[in-house]
Amino acid sequence: MKLKNRIALTSLALVLATTLLAGCGSSRGIRIGWRESSGLNHKNAKYASFQGVERKTLRAQEGQTITLDYDVTVEKGTLVLAIVDPDGESLWEKPFREDGSDTVALTASRQGVYTIHIEGEDTSGSFDLSWSLSE
Repeated sequence: MKLKNRIALTSLALVLATTLLAGCGSSRGIRIGWRESSGLNHKNAKYASFQGVERKTLRAQEGQTITLDYDVTVEKGTLVLAIVDPDGESLWEKPFREDGSDTVALTASRQGVYTIHIEGEDTSGSFDLSWSLSE
């Protein structure tokens, strides 16, 4: 009986450890049919289903203009784009429940790393983003 209990407890511990590790590894969320291309100043993806967050960072100097060009296709759900400053505050945020494209220009309030957040909320579709910095 002791051996069966040990085997059962060991099996349970392995299942729990695997579940916890799988949860740690999936911090980026769920992506089905995900195809992407990414570089220093661009990121695009097409997906059947996206639930989670993608991030791209850029280093800006105080007073520089951050320009973001976007083209978003939303077949279902919501895609949220945001630009976050070095303090974690959102400078700009826009949810998309339908297709959209535009150019956004923001001024960096201070030197540091700015983050482009791309958040999928049970969405399908695509996005094409490019960004630049200028004086």
